[in-house]
Amino acid sequence: MQVILNTFADVGVVYMLYLFMGPLSRKLQSRRQIFFGVWFLLAIVGTNVLIKLHYLIHVISGTYKGDFIALFNKNSFQVFDAYVVLFVGLGISTAFRWYHEWSQTFVRLKEMEKEKALTELEYLKSQINPHFVFNTLNSIYFLIDPGNEQARGALHTFSQMLRYQLYDSSQERVLVEKEVEYLKNYITLQSMRLDDGYKIEAEFGDQLEGFSIPPLFLIIPVENAFKHLSHHTTEINSVQIAARRVGDAFIFTCENSCSRSEKPVEVGGIGLKNLKRRLELMYDEGAFFTIDADEHRYRITINLPI
Repeated sequence: MQVILNTFADVGVVYMLYLFMGPLSRKLQSRRQIFFGVWFLLAIVGTNVLIKLHYLIHVISGTYKGDFIALFNKNSFQVFDAYVVLFVGLGISTAFRWYHEWSQTFVRLKEMEKEKALTELEYLKSQINPHFVFNTLNSIYFLIDPGNEQARGALHTFSQMLRYQLYDSSQERVLVEKEVEYLKNYITLQSMRLDDGYKIEAEFGDQLEGFSIPPLFLIIPVENAFKHLSHHTTEINSVQIAARRVGDAFIFTCENSCSRSEKPVEVGGIGLKNLKRRLELMYDEGAFFTIDADEHRYRITINLPI
């Protein structure tokens, strides 16, 4: 009985520490010295807890008596009875945890490579000669009457967006300033086709600089908002966009009004589904993507670690 109880105690303490080491290894994966320091401290604490459990088990089983009391209190006995058991068990379980996380990371990298290859293939299929495009846009620009500043401005804004799509978006990450500028140009073009019955608000924080995010990441919810924007005649139809930095997080929200007669947009749309998948592959559990929808409003929130 004493041996069985001791075994359960050993396995139980090692397993509890193993569960705790999981999130700890993820948080401190880039700080190995701190991780090993915390690991060693937890092992010492866990060993002392195990010694107390062994003592309690021996008392309950009736083996804590006679000459065994002196033997149990010897440091050499405690080393083999608890320290070696816990350190070896925790070491093996931690190594297993690291191997499991490494294998998951390897699988994610393979999936990312596959997704990237498919994206590049689709990009190549749809790509046309960029020099031809910009030369044509430049010719059209000078064909527009100089007095028509709005048309010229719209064409210039569109050419800036196209340049970003053709050149900058091929990178794995871009500066957030470029992505924000692209969004601003898109919002400007969309606002040109709307009348006074629509309210478009875009707020970008002052600290949106100096860090990188995946390209064409934020345009998907914005396109979705304008695509499914309500068209009431007696109520204000609105799109509200906000981006800000809060500590080590980049938070982006996009909200639009919905027509009551229409069913709210579901997450199953190809664009939003791809966006969610990219978040999972690139940020694992570090990013958050949420949708709040009803018959009146549709809101998307993206939270990315910086």
